[in-house]
Amino acid sequence: MSAPLEKLGPRHLVVGANRGIGLEFVRQLLGDPNCTVIGTYRDPEKIDELSKISSDPLNAGRLSLVRLDMMDDQSCKDAAEEVKAKLGYIDILIVNAGINGGKPLLTEEISNVSRLFDNNVLGPLRICQAFVPLLKGRPSGDAGVQAKLVLITSESGSLTTSKHGRGPGSVRALTLAILGWSEYDGTQTCVRAGAVERDSGAFAPWLGPGGHALLGNRVGIYRSQTDMGGPNAVVSPEESVRGMLRVIDELGMTNSGEFWAPGGSRYHHDRIDRSTMGGHTLDRLPHITRRDLIVSLLTSLLVFLFLSTTRHPQPPISPAQPLVTLSPLPKMAPKGNNSERSYIMVKPDGVQRALVGEIIGRFERRGFKIVALKLVHATKEHLEKHYADLSDKPFFPGLIKYMASGPVVAIVIEGLDAVKTGRAMLGATNPLESGPGTIRGDYALSVGRNICHGSDSVASAEKEIQLWFPEGIVQYTDDKATWILENN
Repeated sequence: MSAPLEKLGPRHLVVGANRGIGLEFVRQLLGDPNCTVIGTYRDPEKIDELSKISSDPLNAGRLSLVRLDMMDDQSCKDAAEEVKAKLGYIDILIVNAGINGGKPLLTEEISNVSRLFDNNVLGPLRICQAFVPLLKGRPSGDAGVQAKLVLITSESGSLTTSKHGRGPGSVRALTLAILGWSEYDGTQTCVRAGAVERDSGAFAPWLGPGGHALLGNRVGIYRSQTDMGGPNAVVSPEESVRGMLRVIDELGMTNSGEFWAPGGSRYHHDRIDRSTMGGHTLDRLPHITRRDLIVSLLTSLLVFLFLSTTRHPQPPISPAQPLVTLSPLPKMAPKGNNSERSYIMVKPDGVQRALVGEIIGRFERRGFKIVALKLVHATKEHLEKHYADLSDKPFFPGLIKYMASGPVVAIVIEGLDAVKTGRAMLGATNPLESGPGTIRGDYALSVGRNICHGSDSVASAEKEIQLWFPEGIVQYTDDKATWILENN
């Protein structure tokens, strides 16, 4: 029989639990027989060590694994729902996952900087938005466990102590310049690479209304001997996590909202107090060094240039003809109608080979209108629904595994005979039987890597569009249609 709810031990959620620091957090937390742990992972092919821990009889009923991709909004929301169904609430959220860069910031590809920014800055924010509500779920009468939000960063997350500011892995300096915003009580909130920080005294007024005291802190990692830290790092993962858990255990309302080292010391100058900045010149700013300011400005300039080259102002929409987005899906038009739709999907091989733009361009140049488009890393369950008609085929398990191995691009095209013409543009399922000029004939050689999927009938298209775009599609007037179709 399970223990009464009010006597259950602390419930921990460790993000990025399949390797390195996250895996060590799971090991040490399970050393306490009262702890319950949920560990998240992104790639099911890389959880061997985590699975061994989960299968240990000593951990039965105390460790659960949940798939989560912190770069995917829907994945974060789905994971939060799964955790809620398993536990109802959590007490301590440890946000650990992150990625490193390669080259110095000024020579790194902008696309890689953008990827790092999405993972290390927006990723923790997605996690907080999805899981912070679960931190407030413990019954109010149970005061034995303090809810805590812990964001794991590294020395690179400190503006004043990092010696690696030129690398894209620490995109942290630019956040002071471009990612500040006011929230609720008017105090400044900044999102840093691997950390969410507030320059008022604590997170509690923001994250814990309604009587819940919720602590928010950043805990730094001394360079540890993990995949990211390397074998010559300063400390072992065991020592690093031991120190961080000691810091986490000692956190209280009086020391919330800080940046702590694993040994218990605090990074004192990582908080900007605007009330003390009056009267200081640039040379005398007490909390920002010249080097930090220069790195921040240069990084902000790079991001500005990147955004200015990828975003173009759109003309205002006439009030008489408003753009209606995410409309409910109307019934599929009869075949031969100018508004017939088909579902097109660029498979993982097409995405990895950077053929997405070429494929979309072919359909647009042919005269079709794009009415829905998104990049998604589909789950095994979702793909099994999509390929349900092939479930009795011997190649079905391999197909699902391959399609779940990477992101796909889901597309809905609209136009005259979209299904029939779309299939013709794709070519035969076997690329070797596809003629030149077709997508598969030009870019593929193998049935198992044939770039694209396309609906084979109007009925199939309707089912697939409903499955991949339940939120609806975009309806708008395509001005070029007059020059493509007669009597339009």
